[in-house]
Amino acid sequence: MVLRQRGDPYSADFDRITRQLGADTALVHRATDPPSFVLLTQPLAFLQPAAASKLWLAANAAFFALSLWLIVSEFPECGLTLVALAIIYPPVAIHFFFAQKNLVILLLVSAMIWLMNRSRHRSAGLCLALAVLMRLFPATIVGYLVVERRWLALRWCLAGLGIGILLTVWFIGLQRCLSFWDNGIQVAESPTFMVQNGNIALRAAIWRAFRLACGLSLTPELASLRSACVAMAEALLLGFTIRASFEFRHRDDPHWCVLSLWIVTSILMSPTVWPHYLVLMLIPFAALISAGSSGKLSARTQWASLVAYLGPFAACMIVGGADATSLARSPLLAAVSVGSTWFYVAFPNYIATYWCLVDLRRIDSREPLDVASGRSSSAVS
Repeated sequence: MVLRQRGDPYSADFDRITRQLGADTALVHRATDPPSFVLLTQPLAFLQPAAASKLWLAANAAFFALSLWLIVSEFPECGLTLVALAIIYPPVAIHFFFAQKNLVILLLVSAMIWLMNRSRHRSAGLCLALAVLMRLFPATIVGYLVVERRWLALRWCLAGLGIGILLTVWFIGLQRCLSFWDNGIQVAESPTFMVQNGNIALRAAIWRAFRLACGLSLTPELASLRSACVAMAEALLLGFTIRASFEFRHRDDPHWCVLSLWIVTSILMSPTVWPHYLVLMLIPFAALISAGSSGKLSARTQWASLVAYLGPFAACMIVGGADATSLARSPLLAAVSVGSTWFYVAFPNYIATYWCLVDLRRIDSREPLDVASGRSSSAVS
């Protein structure tokens, strides 16, 4: 609506506008979505708020249904099991409740897998480019194309990004696009967002740890130490992902476990990640179910997968009781049980997917695996 009135959505006062409309923006006081997403959703601004909301919810339902169809078509072993698990998965309900915009990313990444499996790499690259333009955080998945040497998809992805950026600047204006980097990114990485209990990003967990130990106001030295810890943690996470991908590069990956690991990495490395981002976990879950149905997963990976899926159910119960007086009387208990709950939920997804690659690499290397213990036979002996 602000863009339609030739305003700047990244510096406009949303509080005043939403009061006039009778809406609530919660912690968001100005736009934080990339300019391309704002441009693509601009037609909704021509509708009344209630009509626009209903249309967006209907679009989300369509995105969800199409995503499940594409995933099940690529992972037929999952079938109705994945559909049932997806419908009751808490992040999906959270996504619909807050009318969020990550189901379209799930659809685009699912379409990318569907297209690459049919050697339509140009279209696959364009799907990833559109996902990056709309939400930015899928940019980490570009690393998968590089490691796997999918050069055709990479070239078309980069071309799509270039064309998309030019079109966005053409229609929105250079000043508004630059305002996103000056204001929108600043809001997404603000201390207010970093210390939120629901922020499952890796850097947010480190911010909360420093807040618990040193308080919210840090000296310049402690702030620099915090930034260094964030950089090292993200570098280690990305390093483990790259290493696992390189070690698996020359092997067949019918279950798309390498891409699944990059999907989880892209979520954890985003500066601000809310629970509804976990709808993208439906792809790694499908990969884990597919590999497990072939008897390729060790017991530890199966248990990690179960914890990864059930984690959001437990987190909802814990966070739901966050207002209890017992937590209010114990800051340490509140910080541990609530402050990082969603991060603890997100990280098992990485562990399960990483261990899945370890199991598949051992089997592909014809190293006998003791499925009961999750160790190779040489290690057992």
